[in-house]
Amino acid sequence: MAGSSAPWVSLRLVVAVVMGAPWIICLSMWFVLSGTFAGDETPFPWLFLAVVAALGVVVGLVITVIGYRAAPLPTGLPAAEAASRARTAYTSRLFLRMALAEIPLLVSMALAFVTSRDGFYVVLLGAVVSVVLMLVHVWPTERSVDRVADSLERGGTRSYLREALALPPR
Repeated sequence: MAGSSAPWVSLRLVVAVVMGAPWIICLSMWFVLSGTFAGDETPFPWLFLAVVAALGVVVGLVITVIGYRAAPLPTGLPAAEAASRARTAYTSRLFLRMALAEIPLLVSMALAFVTSRDGFYVVLLGAVVSVVLMLVHVWPTERSVDRVADSLERGGTRSYLREALALPPR
């Protein structure tokens, strides 16, 4: 397993596919929300845009605080068991960060139906915020691996996470 880059490549492939979903959702929401409303004189939904942007900041902070934390590995684990548990912990934390990063998009979709005008722009902002959060926090990088590894190793047991993901050791 250490000679193959398959775990790292497969994680990046999954994240890349998920990062494409907001744009497909935007396209479909454009069709849904593109109708004109006769006599609609509601103002542009600045408040909803502000809510989505603020939510993006809050979610980014939440991801930073809890998205990389994992329970420390117990002492005395064999290297193979530590690597297996570490890889599982990294993957689960990655999917937690991914789910949290999608919150602005989901909320923006709900808000788009509350406003009767220009709701598509609310969804578009939600997609941009979600994709930026995914680029910063979800895309597998050596930095994110090291952050989770540090969390796993805070009890003193080496995690072998980099080796489990076929990355060179630190």
